[in-house]
Amino acid sequence: MDILKVLNLADTEFIKKLNLSPIFSQKELKASDAIKEPITYALAPFNIDTQEFSPLTLVTSMNLEHQIQLFNNLAEDKDEDGIVGTKDLVKFDPNSPLLKYSINIQANAGTSTEIQGLSVGIKTGTQIKHCAYLKHQPSATVEEAILKDVASMPFIFSLDRVKKLQPGEALSFEAYGDFGVDLSFNLADLLIAGASALQKYLGNNEVLNLDVQTNGKMGVKFSVKDSFQLVFAKTNEGKYHVLVKKAKTTNQSRTLGFNVQLSFKNPGKITELINSKIAQLMTAATNLAPDQLKTVESKLQNIADGSVPFDQLGELEKLAIQALAKRLNIPNIVEDALNKSHELLNKLATVKNNLQEDITKLASQKFKAGFTYDYSYISTKEVLIEALINDTALAESHKGLILMSTQGLVAASANKDNVQILDYVNSESVERNKSWGFALGVGNFKIGGSDKSTFAKKVTTRLNNGQEEEFVVYRGVRGYNEYGSLGGYNQSWWGGMDAQMPQPAANPTVDLFDYSLHVEYNHTEKKLKAKERDTVAELLNLAGTWGIINNDQLDAQTTQLLHQLTAKGDATNVQFNFDLMIPPTAFSDMRATWLYLLQQRPEVHLQVLANAFASVMPYSPDYTYRKDQRLKVQAYGSLWKLYFDNEGFGNGQPTDFRSYAKTAEATLKKVDNALAAAEGRYAERLVGDNMWFGGIIRMNPDCGKQMNILVTGMRSLLENIQAKSVNYDQTISRAFRKITQGFSQSFYTKALAPYFISMANNNPVILNDMKAALTITFTDGEQKNQTLLIQMKL
Repeated sequence: MDILKVLNLADTEFIKKLNLSPIFSQKELKASDAIKEPITYALAPFNIDTQEFSPLTLVTSMNLEHQIQLFNNLAEDKDEDGIVGTKDLVKFDPNSPLLKYSINIQANAGTSTEIQGLSVGIKTGTQIKHCAYLKHQPSATVEEAILKDVASMPFIFSLDRVKKLQPGEALSFEAYGDFGVDLSFNLADLLIAGASALQKYLGNNEVLNLDVQTNGKMGVKFSVKDSFQLVFAKTNEGKYHVLVKKAKTTNQSRTLGFNVQLSFKNPGKITELINSKIAQLMTAATNLAPDQLKTVESKLQNIADGSVPFDQLGELEKLAIQALAKRLNIPNIVEDALNKSHELLNKLATVKNNLQEDITKLASQKFKAGFTYDYSYISTKEVLIEALINDTALAESHKGLILMSTQGLVAASANKDNVQILDYVNSESVERNKSWGFALGVGNFKIGGSDKSTFAKKVTTRLNNGQEEEFVVYRGVRGYNEYGSLGGYNQSWWGGMDAQMPQPAANPTVDLFDYSLHVEYNHTEKKLKAKERDTVAELLNLAGTWGIINNDQLDAQTTQLLHQLTAKGDATNVQFNFDLMIPPTAFSDMRATWLYLLQQRPEVHLQVLANAFASVMPYSPDYTYRKDQRLKVQAYGSLWKLYFDNEGFGNGQPTDFRSYAKTAEATLKKVDNALAAAEGRYAERLVGDNMWFGGIIRMNPDCGKQMNILVTGMRSLLENIQAKSVNYDQTISRAFRKITQGFSQSFYTKALAPYFISMANNNPVILNDMKAALTITFTDGEQKNQTLLIQMKL
């Protein structure tokens, strides 16, 4: 008995260790109570401690277990390894009871230590299981059968023993192993250095307390998990039914993360420091530059004391006062200027006082900051082979199989007289994930975000009439989750593309894949009141650009939706989920138009892209050309075309955001003087970054370059589909990585949805195939959860 020699157990000692005498009986194997339950014998587990590699301490534990199970009635006897059954490898025959002998060996080792701030962890484990399924005459007694089997126990590692199997008998072997390493070190020193740099940046040595508290760690992990199963079952025809399952998963990851608290040595100093910037803070609160705010306050004082009527002010002064009154929620300033001017002055004083109080309060608290970065690479390989082989093929492949190699069996399958392949699957998958995130908090105020990108590929190979065929799937995704209490809302977005072969092919080409696009944007309002009409109108305006609602009905739909949300009081946790799905059929139908524009009409294509970005310019009820999707395109389409020509697509000269703001002012004078003036003012005031053309470019400086990368990736993919390229892996992988870069910012993601839709070229068949929806979930004033769905076929 070879395996017993490996374990240093002689036959007699082995039987003595198992102490089998309690089950030796003269009951026949066919008896229902011959062996009612599987009988398990375990050697006492033991540990080994070693400090040979000081300061590491390796602890190893081992277990050995032996089990005997009788199969004489499948209604009651179940094989946990799934080898015996009516449809399994070993077909159960009630006239030939089976005894299953299994030996299970487990060994685990682990260590952990810390050396000068470096934490080291190692974990490894191995499990081996060998099973023998041996049949007997139903009249044989339990004692006779067990003594016979133990005296000549067959093991799978011996070719001669496998050949001596009787029809209806089987041998199986399973092995599982895992190995992992975990390294990490503390980031306290790095953070103290960073705090010093921050202090230098602030230019005030009295500001920060360098008693930094941190629990930061940087880590590297590596793990491998490997499993293997081999079964030989003898058939009634004298052949061997072979089953091989092999899987290996490798996981590599890197993580960087820390949390830090910084406190102020002297709260009074930081109060003075920030109060010196109170003018800038008031600008953010009122949307007026310091000199403009000073002028407005002076004019309001004149109106309040009756020295200058509102009607006698200049037009720009009137507009400034009206805009300020609207921002601070003071209605009817024109109709009742005398009284409302007092109210507006008092509100300004309150805002200024509140800002100063908040600054003083926050100065006494601690800042909390955190940052994380994660990268992981997961590789999985799986092989499944099921075959019928004769003695010749067994001799050729046995050695390789017990060494966990399937190459010999696959090679032997070329001779169909020796090997009949029943099933063959070879699957390889790779998934890469990258994510980073940050968090910043002061008191009850928090803001943060996390970016994640994923690329996954899976290739499955099968045999069809002796020929290998591949089934391939790709997925590329990029997304971001932004949260915080400073703005009163959270948002997240992601976009991705899938490629999947509808059926296997012997020689895959790029055109044999089904492609689909998916875009999603989520906006969450923590609380929504009945007076917040503009918020709802802005979100429904975006729904119009995504083809979910008709923009001609925006006012009516805003009124209806706002009533549904707030009819029972303020709505809380209001989540707006925008979803666009372009399935394979739609993508296939729009490919020709898309490629034609990219190859033959690049200027027209660039204008289509520009119009998409123009259509998602922020909604504003104050300007006609910022309320309607078509008017936004009319006003801003040429501006975005100019920008893309200059910044990545054409031969124009790149310029700065202030120049674009002035260009927007000059261009928009043709349609709306007030809107033009507002765009121009941004160049001097830099207030309202996300509202104005120059501000959006300032906040998204790489917009042109990233859109060019996306378009280049899409063009490469479409051209290779048309050419039926055989280099599918390189083509799809590179294209997906470029395309997903386009979803790095929320503004890009909002604009790419109408850009993709426009490639349907208003074809009703293609538009009808797309799916666009807005799902709204919220908690109403009665604390009941509600869901609304707005869905419209494009």
